[in-house]
Amino acid sequence: MTQMGVVDGDDAGRPWLVRAAPVAIIIGGVSMAALFVPFTMAHGPTSYNEEREILGWDMHTWGFLLGVLPNVLIAGGLWRLRRRIAGGRRGATVVVAVGCVALLLEALMNLAFRALGPPFVLFLLVPVTVALVILIPPDTARTRVRLALVALGFVLATGAVLALIPLETSDSFGGFRIYGTVVHGLGGLLWAVLGLLLGRRPR
Repeated sequence: MTQMGVVDGDDAGRPWLVRAAPVAIIIGGVSMAALFVPFTMAHGPTSYNEEREILGWDMHTWGFLLGVLPNVLIAGGLWRLRRRIAGGRRGATVVVAVGCVALLLEALMNLAFRALGPPFVLFLLVPVTVALVILIPPDTARTRVRLALVALGFVLATGAVLALIPLETSDSFGGFRIYGTVVHGLGGLLWAVLGLLLGRRPR
C-alpha cells in the first residue's frame, strides 16, 4: 500500500517544492480567512456596498486580493501534491486537477474584474471534494485528509446553498456576511488544516 508522501512520486525531482506546497495551501487558507475581514468591513454586512475604505483600500481592492491570492496559492499547492493526495489513483488525480483548474479560473475571473466576482467555483469544488473523499485510497495515512475534505465539502456546500438565496431575502437575516464567514472564514481555515495534514510526514 502506498504511503502518503513516500512512494507516491511527489518527493522526486524537486523536494523543496514538495515542502513548499503544503505551506502554500496553509498561507492560502489563512489569507482567505484574514482578507475576508477587511473586505466585509469595507463592503458592509449586506449585499449593498457601503463604499468604506479600510487602510486606504475599498472593497474592490480587498475583494481582488481575496479572490486571487488564496486561490492561486491553494491551487498551486494542491497541484504539486496531487500524487500525494490521490495515492496513485488516476481518477482521484483527475479530480484534483479539476479542482486546481476551477480555483485558477476563478482567480483569472477575479483578476479580470479587479474585484471579487460571483462564486461560481463553489459549484465545482463541492463535487470535487465529494469525489476525492470517495476516490482517495482508504489507508491510515489519508484518514485525516479524508475527514478534512468531508468538513470542507460540507462548508462549501452550505456556502453554495446560501449563494442561491435571493439577495432581498438574504439581506433580511445578514446572509451576505454569513455566506462570507462560512465560505471565506471557515472555509479558509479548513483549507489551512488540509495543508497542515498534507505536510505531515507519514510514520
